[in-house]
Amino acid sequence: ARARCEGVYNVCSAEPTTMASLMHQIGRLVGREDLIDFGARQAGAFEPDFICGENRRLREATGWSPRRSLSDGLASAVEWWQSQSAPAR
Repeated sequence: ARARCEGVYNVCSAEPTTMASLMHQIGRLVGREDLIDFGARQAGAFEPDFICGENRRLREATGWSPRRSLSDGLASAVEWWQSQSAPAR
């Protein structure tokens, strides 16, 4: 049995990705990449150019490791959201 873990853990791949890449991937998945217009407004002071989580604490505490790539996870999330908003038959 695993020891009980408490506190905050980052569940992430620990692979850095740019915000532009992330947005373009989502745009392609939903078929609306045409709506993405970087530079249409000035970036805010707290808007990062890229994101990267650190999952070492989670891995060390639980032995966890990511089983999906970012692109697979995004595709799965978009598929789920689209299924939730589909009209009832």
